[in-house]
Amino acid sequence: MKLLITEVIVGSWNCWEDDGHCSTSCGNGTQKKRRHCDNSAPTNNGDECPGANVTYVHCNIKECPVHIWGHLKELNLTISDLKETMKKELNEIKSNLTIDSKNISASIRKRISARDDRPSAASVGYVGVALLLIPFVMIIRLDASKFFAIIAQI
Repeated sequence: MKLLITEVIVGSWNCWEDDGHCSTSCGNGTQKKRRHCDNSAPTNNGDECPGANVTYVHCNIKECPVHIWGHLKELNLTISDLKETMKKELNEIKSNLTIDSKNISASIRKRISARDDRPSAASVGYVGVALLLIPFVMIIRLDASKFFAIIAQI
C-alpha cells in the first residue's frame, strides 16, 4: 500500500498594484488598487486569500489652482472698487479675447474667392429664385381661391 501525502496550501496575497488613475486631475481624489491571490495560490482545497482584492486609496496629484479673485469675496467692496482692483487682469483678459477681423472666415473667404460681376451670373440667380417661388405662389393662389369661396358661403 502506497500512502500519498498532499500538502494543503493556503493562498496568500501579492503586492497591491495601481488599477487606473486618480479620479481627479487636481485636489483630493480616489484611486483603485488591486492585488492577486497568487503569491502562493491555494491548492488541494486550501483556503482562498482572506480579505478583498480591491481597495480604494486617497490620491492628490496636485493642488487645484485658486481663482485669482477668490480673496475679494470676503471684502466689502463697491463695484467701482472692484473694477479698479481687477482692472489689470480684466484688460489682459479683454486683449486675449479680442477678435482679429482679418482672420475670421468671412474675411478670408472674401479675400480668396473670385468675384463674379458678369450679368449672366446675376440673371441665373434671378431665374433660380423665380423657379423656387412659382410653385409656392401657385399653391397659395389655388388655396386662396378655395378659402375665399368657403368664406363667401358663410
